[in-house]
Amino acid sequence: MEKKNIFWLILIRVIIFTTFFISALTIQYSTAAFLAVKTFHWLILLVVFTYVLSLIYFILYYWGKHLTFQVYLQILFDLLIITALVYLSGGLRGSFYFFYILTIITASTVLSSRAAYITAALSCVFFGLLVDSL
Repeated sequence: MEKKNIFWLILIRVIIFTTFFISALTIQYSTAAFLAVKTFHWLILLVVFTYVLSLIYFILYYWGKHLTFQVYLQILFDLLIITALVYLSGGLRGSFYFFYILTIITASTVLSSRAAYITAALSCVFFGLLVDSL
């Protein structure tokens, strides 16, 4: 694991969520059928939470200790955020499942293939819990 990969992980997360947020805003204000207002507020809160986490990740990155643990923590929070995003986007009818795959790819790129298997297993567990709760 290289330190620069962790920096890119944090930066790409911010870029992806910024792109997602701008797209959601554009769709929300160009059509009335995208998300209910209450759900849209939760979506905004989720994006702000992701930005705050990314800021904390940058601070921990520059601190420079326990980098492997930090990446595992980032991947765990990414899975929780993705699960919340899938729930907010309509659960089983939503279309944001592909974010799980991006997190698995991230784990294999930044950490190892073993981390990718663990991430894939956790993705299945989180998605299964989401489906079971609906």
